[in-house]
Amino acid sequence: MIKNSYYADATEVKIDFFNILDGSGKIIISDNGTGMNLKEIEEKWMVIGTDSKKDKGSSDIFNRPLNGDKGIGRFSVDRLGSFLNLSSVKRGTDRNEETGLEIIN
Repeated sequence: MIKNSYYADATEVKIDFFNILDGSGKIIISDNGTGMNLKEIEEKWMVIGTDSKKDKGSSDIFNRPLNGDKGIGRFSVDRLGSFLNLSSVKRGTDRNEETGLEIIN
């Protein structure tokens, strides 16, 4: 999942761990990357094996090479816990245009 921050041209990534030893743990990953809108979440992030990174080749701002087009990060989210809350604001849009989804496993 941290790799997604790299591809989104984040310069800062924060990882917070809460109650990870008692069975009710929570991990929060936040970054200052370019973000995603609903269409990008639906057509890229939620689709396993998409070739969107292959077609693009590199990130928009820092020209970072894009790898990992099989969706392994999405698989790891499924294995880490039973609940995912994803929220994103696409860079260049109003903060009120936050896109979010919740997945209960």
